Amino acid sequence: MGEVVLVTGANTGIGFEAVRALLQKGLTVYLAARDTAKGEAATAELASEGEVRFVRIDTTDESTFQPALDRIEAEQDRLDVLVNNAGAAFPGNVLDIEGDVLRLCLETNLHGPVRLPQLALPLLRKSANARIVMVSSGAGRFAFFEGGGGSKVLSGKPPYGYGLSKAGMNVATALFA
Repeated sequence: MGEVVLVTGANTGIGFEAVRALLQKGLTVYLAARDTAKGEAATAELASEGEVRFVRIDTTDESTFQPALDRIEAEQDRLDVLVNNAGAAFPGNVLDIEGDVLRLCLETNLHGPVRLPQLALPLLRKSANARIVMVSSGAGRFAFFEGGGGSKVLSGKPPYGYGLSKAGMNVATALFA
């Protein structure tokens, strides 16, 4: 039996293309998205490319994690790869970001993506070759904010919440390793 992969934030962009590439390699892929209609549409679009199944995961809603993991366990009895891709950009620099925006950014891009692998560990431990892939960004590096890191930095409006969440993701990745 081929490897089993869970990709979060997979109904568009990098996540969607990651699912496509994994399907083309013959893996069974669980495409996770927070919006059921969009996730099911993406799954239907990729259905001809391999074994793809939709699960609902919203990184801001931990109650969506265990049902998805339980389904994978019931259907596959293990998880070989968790691709933690879900994330979003949020407005605001360090001088003006609103508290609610910062909390949502950290929940979406850091707290949820750290909690999911914690809950997935029992399922990952059933794999002979488990891996966790944490998708981050150049905005998670100090060098990004020290100049030359991108147009938002050069314009004097660095994305504080996003950078903070991705720096945290980088720390979490090192600690999970």
